[in-house]
Amino acid sequence: MNKLLKYLALAATVAGLAVGSAYATAMMTINDGVNPIITISDNGVGDINPTLGLLDWNGTVGVWTINLDSGSTKPVLGSVTNPILDLSFKAIDGGGVPTKPLIITFQDSGFVYTGGLVDSIGGTTNGTVLDNLFANGQLVTSVGPFGAGAFSGSSTANVVLGPSVTSSSLGLQVVITETGVNQITTGDKQVTAAPDGGTTALLLGFGLLGLGLIRRSKKS
Repeated sequence: MNKLLKYLALAATVAGLAVGSAYATAMMTINDGVNPIITISDNGVGDINPTLGLLDWNGTVGVWTINLDSGSTKPVLGSVTNPILDLSFKAIDGGGVPTKPLIITFQDSGFVYTGGLVDSIGGTTNGTVLDNLFANGQLVTSVGPFGAGAFSGSSTANVVLGPSVTSSSLGLQVVITETGVNQITTGDKQVTAAPDGGTTALLLGFGLLGLGLIRRSKKS
């Protein structure tokens, strides 16, 4: 178990180096640690959702099949001064046993906010899931790794975002490991602002978490 924790921490650290802090639009990256990283920008090549603030992607990378990765941000969720980001995901290692974790990151910039954030996640896995939250390219909180079965958790962090583009980014990240073939990991991760100390934002996070799971289920 200690070896697994160290491996996941290393994977998250390496992945964190790729979480940029200077970009104009929301973007998602899919990294299996073996093949070139897949990068999808909001309304760019690969984004199958034309709505600004909603980024959806289906596809494969290495042994992994992704169906469906969905990222939601402003103006659909939250605003410049009220950051809310949501990432729903479903990954199947149908092409063989993965040799490295799958790292999915959804990030957006342009936020101007100082205060607390609530990071919440829930889902199911046959392997393990590590939850990370980045602000301005730096890891600010982490939850897990969660083991096989249903999982959920939350954490909080204080951040200073804005006013420049390079100091206004948030990145949601999940690190998924599987040890067999045709195993499935699915879930939803969300960060919300917590201006009142976290109580309201935590309740909102769990509410939108359910909405995110329903949205992904309907699309699947």
